[in-house]
Amino acid sequence: MTETTPVPFSAEQQQWYEQACARLDPERLKQLLFALTDIHSPTGAARAASEFMASHLSATGMNARYQPMTDDSGNVLAEYRGTGGGAALMLYAPIDTHLECDDAERSWTGGQTEADMQPRAKMQDDWVFGLGASNPKAMVATLTEIATALIESGVPITGDLLLGMADGGMPVDVSARQHAGMSNGVLHMLNRGAAADFAVVMKPWNWVYHEEPGMGWFKLRVHGTLGYAGVPRGTPGFRSSVVPAAAVI
Repeated sequence: MTETTPVPFSAEQQQWYEQACARLDPERLKQLLFALTDIHSPTGAARAASEFMASHLSATGMNARYQPMTDDSGNVLAEYRGTGGGAALMLYAPIDTHLECDDAERSWTGGQTEADMQPRAKMQDDWVFGLGASNPKAMVATLTEIATALIESGVPITGDLLLGMADGGMPVDVSARQHAGMSNGVLHMLNRGAAADFAVVMKPWNWVYHEEPGMGWFKLRVHGTLGYAGVPRGTPGFRSSVVPAAAVI
């Protein structure tokens, strides 16, 4: 693994950083988190939450759009263009919750009387409670506040800033909703214009990791002779693509 070489900010970059940090608004973040938590968004049914965030991000000055996947499911992709010549950075978080909190789940989740198991938001002092308030909706709200502060600060950027929020981010397979889950939303997003050079994936803790357990998709092509699949392997000049694939696997 190649070691990362730390590069300190220049005096001007430090000033820009402080300008952006000065625009961070905890109260605004809290109100957004409350509003988003109050929108129930189980895996495969996050349309309302995603449409809400698309509208909110548009109001901040970003070019935001809702990307539907089904009648009930969709993603958010927002962009703030730089002046050109820099890398594109995506800030990403899922937007769906892995629980439905309906009657069918009560047999294995219990009575669901806790505030963090309710599909509606509750605020107490500086705390916001509700299903998904910490994970993933606090992550969505935090990334949104970062982007908002950057835009309001007027700091010049050369690269593009992208915000991605996808449904289907939970490690479940909801067959009743066209098998939503297992990152189907982010795959849909990447196939439809979410091209970034780098990405920061938000998680609900205070550490920075350069790697994260997850899933990878690989497309392999094994060449063989064009022909009917039932051609005997001993046919002169015929090379099966199936047998060589065993060595790859």
